[in-house]
Amino acid sequence: MLLGQRIFRRDLVTGDSLLLYEDTIVPRLATVYTRLHPDDARLQPSDEANDDPRWRVTTTIDLAEVHGPFLSFSLHADVERDDAEPWHTSRRGVIDLSTGRAASLDRVTGGDVTRITNRRKVVAAAMIDSVRTGGDRIDRARTASLLRAYHLDPASFAITVVDGHPAVAYALSGRGEGDEGHLLELPPIEIGQPSWWLDALPTLPVSSADGTRQLWRHGRYDVVARQDSSSSAARLLLRDSTSREWPIGTVPIPAARIYWLDRPAVDSASRLALARAFDESALYDDEVRAASLHRPPARSVLRLVRGRRASHAVNPPSRPRA
Repeated sequence: MLLGQRIFRRDLVTGDSLLLYEDTIVPRLATVYTRLHPDDARLQPSDEANDDPRWRVTTTIDLAEVHGPFLSFSLHADVERDDAEPWHTSRRGVIDLSTGRAASLDRVTGGDVTRITNRRKVVAAAMIDSVRTGGDRIDRARTASLLRAYHLDPASFAITVVDGHPAVAYALSGRGEGDEGHLLELPPIEIGQPSWWLDALPTLPVSSADGTRQLWRHGRYDVVARQDSSSSAARLLLRDSTSREWPIGTVPIPAARIYWLDRPAVDSASRLALARAFDESALYDDEVRAASLHRPPARSVLRLVRGRRASHAVNPPSRPRA
């Protein structure tokens, strides 16, 4: 069984989809499997999968955050073969939604590549030294063996926010049988204020010190999200310049961003497409249940009203005068 995932971008108005990313692990291993087992036929959509396949190859893609035109994601792959030891691997990545291709560090940072590259080497070396020197002698020996499975992939990073400023978060990519297949995260590196950040900044909130309140300022009114530590949702409120508030509803936490539809104004076709997309997304979760109420057709009612027959007085014809 070989199962991979892909990332698409869909135009909400036209419904057209564009392939943005497809992992290369599953297609590459599928080619190898076909060469080694030429008599095996590809499963059709209506066929049932084998409960005990020779190979199990799966990749899982987790979509992280969208910052401006960039989508960050992480990928994890599990490979089990009957002719080799199982192994796992993980990596990060950023897609430029404006081009549909992998985003380069130069594009993300606005040209500040040299400083970021030098800083990346420093934080990677510090992380490795910290891991090596931690624990007792036995742990250090085990850790040294574990670190040999990791390497620094210059493209394995994601975009994040540190104290309200954009940053890139690298992770050492691993490959191995156990924990070696997971990511070893490095401290984020701030990237200054690239041009795309100015467009993304209005969508992000300003958080309180304790993280229980997020605030978006937008012209003459603000949007506030307040969350309770005992709840998994935040109350959304609209606040005017006099600090008067009106409740809007609740949203799951964390409340990450707001996309404003009035600056610039969104046309009616886009609004209808957004409403349709939200309605369709409600059906993505298997927990959604639909219910309907059958109402019998209304019966026509004929009312009979008893009335009186009208009587008319008839005057006798007058006699002609002599």
